[in-house]
Amino acid sequence: MIVEIAKSGPDPGGLVRYSFGKGSKNEHEHQRTVAGNCLSIGDGQVTHDLTEQVANDLRAHQLANGTGPQDGKHVSHIIIVLDPDDAPQTDEQWKAIAESYMRETGWTDPAKAAVAWTAVNHGRNNAGADHIHIIASRVRADGTLVNTWKDRDKSRQWRVKAEKTFGLTSQTGRVTSAQERERLRIEPIVRAAAYGSRTEGEFIGRLRAAGLNPAPRVNKQTRKVTGYSVGTDGAKRRYGGGTLAPDLTLPALRRGAWAQPRTPRTAAHHWQHPTNNLNRVARAASMRGDQDGAVMDTADSVARIAKARSTRAPDLAPKSLADPALRPPPRRQPPTTARGLRR
Repeated sequence: MIVEIAKSGPDPGGLVRYSFGKGSKNEHEHQRTVAGNCLSIGDGQVTHDLTEQVANDLRAHQLANGTGPQDGKHVSHIIIVLDPDDAPQTDEQWKAIAESYMRETGWTDPAKAAVAWTAVNHGRNNAGADHIHIIASRVRADGTLVNTWKDRDKSRQWRVKAEKTFGLTSQTGRVTSAQERERLRIEPIVRAAAYGSRTEGEFIGRLRAAGLNPAPRVNKQTRKVTGYSVGTDGAKRRYGGGTLAPDLTLPALRRGAWAQPRTPRTAAHHWQHPTNNLNRVARAASMRGDQDGAVMDTADSVARIAKARSTRAPDLAPKSLADPALRPPPRRQPPTTARGLRR
């Protein structure tokens, strides 16, 4: 089982029409309500007027109280997807699953006012997995809001329990998506680079030598480098240090793994000049006499350094890093005597 929490929105109309609709490629079939407290639509009974009534039911508490989250996103969308190997669930089974999710994650609470929600099933997805869409309003009947803080953690805990309760295929320990596989591939590379480096600049160089493109996250007000993300050339998804592991965030590594940069400008310089960092890796490894020194001397490593010198690498750095204020201080020249000779 997989539980996906999609982006929230200000109005349920579009989600309701999609869930009860035919799909982008007419892949939806047997669209029907399986749970919830809004108007129930049976298989083969879907009409425009009925779907609009479901949307109005989801809007009711917000309109009655005139309240909503400050961001205007009071509609939540949760998708519960079974493993393709699992048999399709009956409507009664889906109702039990949906009600269990809403109850265990704090949406429906006997001690609190009611929420408007509905769960829709429209057959298997493109991967052949049976699934439902839960559409719920965060505004309760008394105008208070459902607390969705750490909703993904709550959903993960519920999923592990529900797989056992309902006899569904467990996803624990299983790679569930291409993005997760990529994250699991990148994490040990970043960890080895982090804990094998003595400075932030060496860390950046090791990441580039491993074929990753690290990019800094800069605080817009202080213009200091406060984080980073990594990815591969051409990849749409990038992974922040905190996404990979709690101990791989930039603040955590600065506290424990590396020597502190002399100044914020020094840290910015590391991120702005990746080629220097690769050279620094080679020198540091060679001085320590470890295996990396030999690795960096190979033709493969020379090719990687040449790749880092391409125009693509510096493009990853924000424009703010090109600010003269972030450049490292110039080296001081030794004083000269009256005759202009250096001491």
